[in-house]
Amino acid sequence: MTWARDVLFSLVAPLGVLLSGCSGGQSTALPRALSYSPVTSTPGDTLLHAETPGLQSAAIDGCGTAGFYDTGHIVYILVDRACASVLGNGSQPVGQLTWGTSNSTTVHSVVFPAFDTPVTVEFEPGDSRAVSVHRRGTWRTLANQNTWHWRDSAGLLVKDGGLYLLGGWADDDPGDTGFHDVWFTSDLQNWKLLTPAAPWEGRHGAAWLVHNNRLYVMGGDLIPDTWSSADGIDWRQENGAAPFGKRYTPVAISDGSQIILYEGQYWSPYDWCAFQPECAAVGLNDVWRSPDAASWEQVTAHAPWSGRGLVHGGAYFRGRIYVIGGGLKLAVPGATISETVAQFSDIWSSGDGGATWRLEATHLGFPPRTHFALTAAPGGCYVANGSIDRQENTSSDAYFAPDCIHFSALPPSNMPPRHASSIAYFNGSIVIMGGHTDTSIYQYFPEGIETGPTRH
Repeated sequence: MTWARDVLFSLVAPLGVLLSGCSGGQSTALPRALSYSPVTSTPGDTLLHAETPGLQSAAIDGCGTAGFYDTGHIVYILVDRACASVLGNGSQPVGQLTWGTSNSTTVHSVVFPAFDTPVTVEFEPGDSRAVSVHRRGTWRTLANQNTWHWRDSAGLLVKDGGLYLLGGWADDDPGDTGFHDVWFTSDLQNWKLLTPAAPWEGRHGAAWLVHNNRLYVMGGDLIPDTWSSADGIDWRQENGAAPFGKRYTPVAISDGSQIILYEGQYWSPYDWCAFQPECAAVGLNDVWRSPDAASWEQVTAHAPWSGRGLVHGGAYFRGRIYVIGGGLKLAVPGATISETVAQFSDIWSSGDGGATWRLEATHLGFPPRTHFALTAAPGGCYVANGSIDRQENTSSDAYFAPDCIHFSALPPSNMPPRHASSIAYFNGSIVIMGGHTDTSIYQYFPEGIETGPTRH
């Protein structure tokens, strides 16, 4: 793409501006970068179709061209981790942000108070973003107080330029029935409660998914129903007794045309069987598919990998489904809680929707565990936290594999140990939250992995 080169750098002045928080969130004061009446250059060609203006490129003075990700609400500019040392301690990053179309651009010069600190930039009247600069290979923590109740095994889904938080469970929930509220945020800091009580039964450990621009809740807590929504507020039941049956911690991915559901566990000989000699944990290795979560077809009754569950999130990467580790748990006689009774350290993949599988690895590259969070991003697969060997032995480590097979550790964060957290790839970053009694949000910016710049 050829962009116009004759541009005028607009002057920038910091100005405090208060952005009102959404319901259930907090207000956030952001400095505002002013940029009005810029001089632009427009080639003589007449556009046959109007092109929506957007951020075309970004650079940080002293650090060069940067990747960027734009949701339409916020922009993350990603620079090399060494950029901080290049600029010097305490230096304020200065960005040159090129805005416009392929035929007409304007460069906005923006002074950022610090890394990770957003500035409101009005690129043109009525079109502004909260823009922040982040170093690749680093974490940041957002306090996120006075919003949703802490929870584990909740859904965290990316849609509509933001994140939806659905369901989950907390051991201090008076009803002990699981949550069925739905929250939304466009910036990770201001959360809006969309509904305190969706019509689906409260649950945790469900298969949460975005498919064909709809939110899906499928199974979990041995509830064999499926629901969908376009906006998180209005829901419809797709199937009240799905043939995949009762299962805890099923996993689902979307390949664009089909929902593929697999994994999960149940207890025998009766639901939630615990503390009795006859109780057994049963892992599932059947695979199901559906275009809409209403009608289902069994792809295979028995995949070659051992039946398993206790994985939170699915991995669909470059046309293949990945089964990575997992395990089973059971409350055995004499115990006070459910305990790990199986852990798996193998990795399998399927390129035909779960019909056939190949063994990719017999070792994970990280300690085997249960109740860990898993997601796939454009650059590979991420694993975070979980229970290692014993349910109470929770962890705070995180790993990345560019091929979803060969994992290596990410830099450490200040995340407290946890399990059954929620994870999502959002605007060029990895977001982890829940699975612990704090409601803080932990965000990782991949180091040279993702291919930017990208506009979403």
